[in-house]
Amino acid sequence: MNGVGARRLTRDAVQIGGTVLAGLAAALLADAGGLPLPWLLAPLLTVGAMSLAGAPTAAVPFGRRVGQAVIGTAIGLYLNPGVVEEMLALLPVMMAVAGLSIAISIAIAALAAARAGFGLATAYFACMPGGVAEMAGLGRQYGADEATVAILQSLRIAVVVTVMAPAVALLAEHGRGGAAAGLPDVHWPELVVLLSAAGLLSALLERFSVPNAWMLGGLASGAATAALALPLSGMPGVLVSAGQLLVGCALGTRFKPDLMRGGARLAATGLLIMAGLLLGGIVLGLAAAALTGMAPAVLLLATAPGGITEMSITAKVVGLPVATVVAFHLVRIVTVVLASAPLYRLLMRIRPAGDRRLHRGGPDAPHR
Repeated sequence: MNGVGARRLTRDAVQIGGTVLAGLAAALLADAGGLPLPWLLAPLLTVGAMSLAGAPTAAVPFGRRVGQAVIGTAIGLYLNPGVVEEMLALLPVMMAVAGLSIAISIAIAALAAARAGFGLATAYFACMPGGVAEMAGLGRQYGADEATVAILQSLRIAVVVTVMAPAVALLAEHGRGGAAAGLPDVHWPELVVLLSAAGLLSALLERFSVPNAWMLGGLASGAATAALALPLSGMPGVLVSAGQLLVGCALGTRFKPDLMRGGARLAATGLLIMAGLLLGGIVLGLAAAALTGMAPAVLLLATAPGGITEMSITAKVVGLPVATVVAFHLVRIVTVVLASAPLYRLLMRIRPAGDRRLHRGGPDAPHR
């Protein structure tokens, strides 16, 4: 290795180490202070603030993937056959919520395109409650400004986690229906095999471009272990906390100074979009709670327009039924990924010709 390569490697290691240490310190302080979701929220907000201020932050290579796989495996262990049967009974409600979430997103996208100067493609894919990478990639194919889509999608997850975690913690009754109930003790040989299987399955899903591959790979491995009554091991709390730390730090590094240089209009429009999506999710959650008789705190998390990883972590930490939250988000993610592109093509056909030129004329102008 030449001198330039060695210096670059040293610089990267210092940035990664500094980012993780800052996130860890924030998590420990938040945990000591009794703040909600300390191992996810505190690193996210701290590293995000550092990144916006121009500090040289960097995520652990593959850290978010590893964190998602660990968290997914821990959650999958709750999905025994009885729980899955209960979730299937709620499938019509889940599908209705997914469809209405998409409708709300389209309405907000139309307003953003009409009032805030976004191109239609950029507004549409920025508002869709899917994965950051998936929506940015799809948006690029249809002429959206990929950077703006990625920024607003990342902002959506950060805002939803920051707002919903404390709100749901206040509504929830700790200790009832807790996520840790009924899980076995930690057995390291079985746990190593389980996490290895989760990693292999996640890598396979990623190779086939499955959205949220590492979360879903861990989830499937844990659920299969529970469903088939294989030798079980609980997940050590320290590993779950470490997974949250890795995910939180990775999310925080996305907030680069480019977001601030995008101007007040971009930030204000982004926050208005997030407010609309949040309000829509709250309305859907309360309506679903009234329809099903389930606890509002559970369904507010289940219908929130956040990421499956972050919302399921919140449910686990607060002590709400994790399986319900996971199932609602899985149905929504699959629906969004499958339907967003066909719906956009349909929207382009029914929009006036003046709007359709955005699709034919190349990428939307970056919103700066």
